[in-house]
Amino acid sequence: MREWQDSKVNIRVHVVGVGLTDFERQAMACIARVSGGQYFDADSADGFAEALTQASAAIEQPSAAKPVDIDQGYSLRIVAIDDQGRSYIAKGKLLQAGAEIGEVGSHRRNALPAPGDYEFRASPNDDNTLSLTESLIEGEHTELVFELITTIHFYVRYTLPNGDQIRRGSELWLDGEKVYSVFSGNPTRVRPGVYELRSDDQNTPLTPTQIEIRTDGETTEVLLDADFVKISYGPPEQDYVGTPDRAWLESIDRGNSKYANLNKAIPAAPVSRGPKAQRHAAAGHCGKGA
Repeated sequence: MREWQDSKVNIRVHVVGVGLTDFERQAMACIARVSGGQYFDADSADGFAEALTQASAAIEQPSAAKPVDIDQGYSLRIVAIDDQGRSYIAKGKLLQAGAEIGEVGSHRRNALPAPGDYEFRASPNDDNTLSLTESLIEGEHTELVFELITTIHFYVRYTLPNGDQIRRGSELWLDGEKVYSVFSGNPTRVRPGVYELRSDDQNTPLTPTQIEIRTDGETTEVLLDADFVKISYGPPEQDYVGTPDRAWLESIDRGNSKYANLNKAIPAAPVSRGPKAQRHAAAGHCGKGA
C-alpha cells in the first residue's frame, strides 16, 4: 500500500475480516489503515452482514463509519541468504513465549504484532530442524544465523549385464539403521558420507554394498549380477485349463514370486547348483494359476 501511495495511486481499501486470528486481524487492519480505509470485524453471519453494511456506509460517508479499534501493527521483511551470498526462498514459523504466532517467509510481507522477543523455527529438510530466538526492534536490522547441516543431492542407477537400466527402490543404512529411502532415477537429499546401500528385489536381490557420497548431484552406478530367463508355453493343443497369458517366477530358496511377462527376457540373479538353488515358473490365465 505504501508503494502505491508513493506512486500516487489513490486507492482506499475497506476490509471486512471474518473468523480471523489476532495475528491475521493485525495484518488486515494494517492494510486498511495504510490505505486510508477502515477495518470491520465479523464473527458470525449476522455480524458479517452488519460489517458489510458499515463498509458500504464508509464508502459513501466515511465519517459515519464505526471501525474496530485495533492497535498499530508491524510488518516483518525476511531476506534469506546462504554463506555464498545467494538469495533463496525460506519459510518457517514465528513463536512468542512458546505460542505460535503464524507462518513467515521470505518474498512475502509478514505481519508482526509488535517488536519484542521471538523464536524463529524452520525445517528446510529432514536433516535440519532449526530454532533461534532474537529480539526484534522497530526500524533495526536483525541478522539471524542458522547453522545448517550440509546436504547434497544424490542419484543411484542400476544397470543389468546387457546395459539396460532398471528402476527400483533402495535404502541407505548407517550404523545399523535405515536413514534414507532412495528410488533410482529420482534425486534424494542426503548428508555426505559413507553408507550401506540395500535393495531387496525378488528376482535380483542386491548384496549390501558400501558407497561413498561426496559431491552434489553425483550418480552412483550399481552393476547387477543377473542372468536372463524367458518363459514360453507350448502350442494351444497342450493340456492347459485355459490359454496361459501370464506367469510368475519364484525363487525356491527366497520364497515368494514375482509377476513375469511371457516371451520376454527377465533378469534374475544367478543360482548355484544345489537342491535349494532353484526357480520354477507357474502359468496362469484370467488371474488364476494353471
